[in-house]
Amino acid sequence: MPLVMHVNPEAFPITWDQFCESTPPYSIALDGYVSDVSLFDASAPRANFDHHSLNKNDSTKRDFPGKRIDRLITRATCGQLLIAIRTGLLQCFRDESGVRAELYVLDGDQDVCTSWHLVKHSEQIEREYNPRLNRLVSLEDTLDCFGGAYPLPIDLPDLQELAWVFEPYTNFRLSGGVDRKNGNEFVSMIQETEQRICLYVKEEGSSIPLQTKYDIISSGIGWYMVHEEGAQARTAMVADGIRAFISVRERGDGRYTYTVARTAPFVRFSVPTILDALNAAEGCTLDRWGGSDTIGGSPHVAGSKLNPEEVKDIVDHVLSLCRYP
Repeated sequence: MPLVMHVNPEAFPITWDQFCESTPPYSIALDGYVSDVSLFDASAPRANFDHHSLNKNDSTKRDFPGKRIDRLITRATCGQLLIAIRTGLLQCFRDESGVRAELYVLDGDQDVCTSWHLVKHSEQIEREYNPRLNRLVSLEDTLDCFGGAYPLPIDLPDLQELAWVFEPYTNFRLSGGVDRKNGNEFVSMIQETEQRICLYVKEEGSSIPLQTKYDIISSGIGWYMVHEEGAQARTAMVADGIRAFISVRERGDGRYTYTVARTAPFVRFSVPTILDALNAAEGCTLDRWGGSDTIGGSPHVAGSKLNPEEVKDIVDHVLSLCRYP
């Protein structure tokens, strides 16, 4: 097959060196599969597109050891990939049969679904500038860079169209699909979402009302702990003035999935410092809390054993010590 997608939801992020050693030529890592900056090796070829975190122990850290990717100035995976495709990426990922690539992802969110569509239709994208596709990628790029917490008008019609496009992912997440870590289920969801992207691009899609309900569980100085009931809850949270938050969801196994976020680096809520403190409390080694300077979360596979009260106490303690949180 010219295009193959590998979804490994029970895997941990690996280094660029490990990726090059463990995958065949014509491999592309997307959206956190490789914990490093976006990289390209023309000799293989192999590529990595990411906007999450930099592996502190990787030999590619060069002259910026220990720093995380700056989400504010880094495009989301789909945003990077669209530009790369239009400037010749798939000319390298090609053999006598046409486009050839093996894509590796840990799971499948809106960014991954959009990225899969771009690779799948890369030859058409190289030839044509479809305004609908550009709009979709631009909106998803912006929303994903800010973890969905970007101040867009809550009544923006485009958001209702995006809600329809990504409804398969929303339903999958709300039904516990993300926690089940079943690769085949992820593949089916990504394919269904990609079909809706095709309809959207051809102006044959639909729209649905936004689901913006959320509950505030507790709060600290300048931040809130919330439970998101609606898929677009963060749009409403930003509209309500929330600029720093921890979102919590209890898993079926009694553990928790957390998102730690602020809307921009200027908000006094040091996500990297908080993630380090939560890692220390969790006793994490391989499966760790991680993320960028504005958004991160609990261990990818196992989730967190820390309950919301424990997390709040840790965060409040961290913020009390920060000179510039």
